[in-house]
Amino acid sequence: MILRYIFGYRLMIVKKNINYIGLNLDLNKYYHHFSKNLLTSIYSFIASSSKIQSRVVYENLATIQNEMSNGKRIMLLATHYSNWEWVGVNLPSVLKGDCIAVYKPLSNQFFNKLVTRSRARTGMKLAAMSEVVRFIKQYEQNSCFLFIADQSPSIHQSAVSVHFLGKPTSFLDGPQKLINRYTFEVFYQSVKEKDGKYLVEFIKIDDHQNLMQAYANLLEKDVKNDPYLWLWTHKRWKRQDIYDGI
Repeated sequence: MILRYIFGYRLMIVKKNINYIGLNLDLNKYYHHFSKNLLTSIYSFIASSSKIQSRVVYENLATIQNEMSNGKRIMLLATHYSNWEWVGVNLPSVLKGDCIAVYKPLSNQFFNKLVTRSRARTGMKLAAMSEVVRFIKQYEQNSCFLFIADQSPSIHQSAVSVHFLGKPTSFLDGPQKLINRYTFEVFYQSVKEKDGKYLVEFIKIDDHQNLMQAYANLLEKDVKNDPYLWLWTHKRWKRQDIYDGI
């Protein structure tokens, strides 16, 4: 609520998004969760690993660990849903193997260093998008590559169109291109919140040919289950040109 009324943070974008897909969202409730998640993300810069571990519960971690222990390379597709920072940064603390987070460097060098330092302190290796192929070749076995893949591509980026929340929607096609060239076992990271904890389930994706549609289907299921946990402040449908005047 603070961010909505004091800063009006991207309020028009949120309204455009939910109106476009016909979603009835209580904006007070949404901004309450958004504010809480933002403060928790800031707190992650100083939070101890034990504090983070006490709040994140992986319900079927062995599913991924068994694949890694057998020498497999994992592609873990996450989303901007719930507390993605804590869920992701905690992975090296609970998985035996190499964990690599793929990220887009921030334009502000100060904040980029701050964020990368926070993410790396648990043992997470960081691969800028331009370095992904080098890391994939370097970590061929017993590794987990984490992608947050629900961003909207710019007009200059390669994309794939899928059906999402009742609308044709453009997704970045990087994961699809990589799965076409390299061998991965692919999982979707689903998150729920209960009693102050983040409950994480890993869901296997076998349809590699239509990877981004399979990913979008699983994200849609999570969003419909609890729409307040997704990041509605992004211009998610930029290519559908719904943000005139913003």
